[in-house]
Amino acid sequence: IEEEEEEEISEEELTDDTLTDPELDVLDPEEKKMRRKMRREEKEKINREKAYLARKVLEEKKAELQRTKKQQEELKDKLQRLESKVLVGGENLLDKADSQRRLLEQAAKELELRKLNELRLQQDLQKKEVNNP
Repeated sequence: IEEEEEEEISEEELTDDTLTDPELDVLDPEEKKMRRKMRREEKEKINREKAYLARKVLEEKKAELQRTKKQQEELKDKLQRLESKVLVGGENLLDKADSQRRLLEQAAKELELRKLNELRLQQDLQKKEVNNP
């Protein structure tokens, strides 16, 4: 039964050159069988090589994906470390710096107003001295 199955080759397995090859017409049935078997083995070998190459590409893609995931995790960890450095004692250093900047600006405005008030008072005093010698 197995020999009959081997002898039966589907038309898909037969290529155009095997159907029209004049050499096959003159070969005896055993030679035809052997050539068909060799052709089938060659196709199987090619298919195995294709499968091997496909697995190799897949493994490379998996490795690349793993490297990318590892880099993402490292960046995530680095970001968390930086965020923890910015938050010290439950206080956000960026917010604290912004608050101090606003306080400095307010203090500078108050100082400017006091200088202007002092200048105005000096001018008023000079006017009084000029008017009351």
